[in-house]
Amino acid sequence: AEKLLMGRLHLLQAVTAHLTGRPNSAKELMDLAVSELNALKVNSSQLAQLMALCNCTERTARIALRACGHDIQRAALDLMEKAEQRKHSDGLLKAKSAKRRRDHALGRTANGSSYVDAEKYDSLCSMGFPRILAKEALRQCDNDLSAALTVLHDSREVLELAARDEFRRVHSQQAEDSSVEVPDELLAQGVTMGFDEQTVRDGLKQFNMQLQPLIDHLVSGGSLSSGDAGGSASLDLDQELAAALMLDPEQLRPHRSATKARKRSDSDDERAQMDEAIMRDLVPDLDGEDEEYLDSTLEREFELVCEYSALIQSV
Repeated sequence: AEKLLMGRLHLLQAVTAHLTGRPNSAKELMDLAVSELNALKVNSSQLAQLMALCNCTERTARIALRACGHDIQRAALDLMEKAEQRKHSDGLLKAKSAKRRRDHALGRTANGSSYVDAEKYDSLCSMGFPRILAKEALRQCDNDLSAALTVLHDSREVLELAARDEFRRVHSQQAEDSSVEVPDELLAQGVTMGFDEQTVRDGLKQFNMQLQPLIDHLVSGGSLSSGDAGGSASLDLDQELAAALMLDPEQLRPHRSATKARKRSDSDDERAQMDEAIMRDLVPDLDGEDEEYLDSTLEREFELVCEYSALIQSV
């Protein structure tokens, strides 16, 4: 990049010297500029070879060759290294975005300042705690893992009560939207287990599209509520708790009506902006501003050389 900038500078100085009546300086500066610009010329065969070798664009190949002193092997290794860096950076971004989405799905902590940490949630689940209780413990303890473990061991009844409340809340939210569509895959799975299609359809709406709690409820002899398919199931406390403990907190968001869907579209735009912010934070500019200067084809520079060289030499 420095060589290209210096070549342009000396070319400009040569033209200026010629126009201001300093012929000797103009010749020296023009010779220096030509030498520097010639050193930056990229051999067309090298360019084609690197493009084929690394499956890259002409611009990328030209930048790499200039940055590596026209050494094809070095340029190829440099491009491969940067490709790996981009791949790693893309992985970091995707992982960061996925974790953020999971955190949001688990909901805010009790103090409202953050979301339940999905990694800590996974840790508790791996210890054998029901998912809904793990989520509630972290929520109540504001992501303090040690405190959450204490609550899970010493105050399980309180968490189970919160789980039943969550179970009822989900059913209540489902009742607000009777237009929920049941996924064909879930419907087919329920039918293959011996239940009629309408029962499975109504039950999945009542159980927030979670098949296993519905099957457990039906197998145990439980009935579905009558009336609106979006209503809550008729369960005794034991059945309610058993069903609640089967809930996956990451799937408890109610299905939205058209109005709420529009709001979600707005949040998707915000998410995209947040992803861009994460990319800026996590991933350095792999191309680098300096390399942008290396992208010149030098056509304009050599046009000026041809235009003024004859004039300078004739003085």
